[in-house]
Amino acid sequence: MSGVVHRAADMDASGPVSLGRRLANGRQSPTAPLKIFGHAKKKINDIFVEISSYIDDGIRFLEGISVLVQKIIVLFKFEVRSSFYS
Repeated sequence: MSGVVHRAADMDASGPVSLGRRLANGRQSPTAPLKIFGHAKKKINDIFVEISSYIDDGIRFLEGISVLVQKIIVLFKFEVRSSFYS
């Protein structure tokens, strides 16, 4: 058993999987950890931007409901007053 870690390839059920990119000279270039981190960070930021848009949509929806409820309350009070005086 060897203590050497090979970063260029890994195995899955279908065979070897490349963890790097193939250069023009045929060699494998392992993906740099900083590049992997940057890619992951971008994906996470994209997810938070999407969540933010959902939150903004929810806020607009609740504000719309609030206005609608206020109008309903005003109409209900008007109906109660008009039926009381009739």
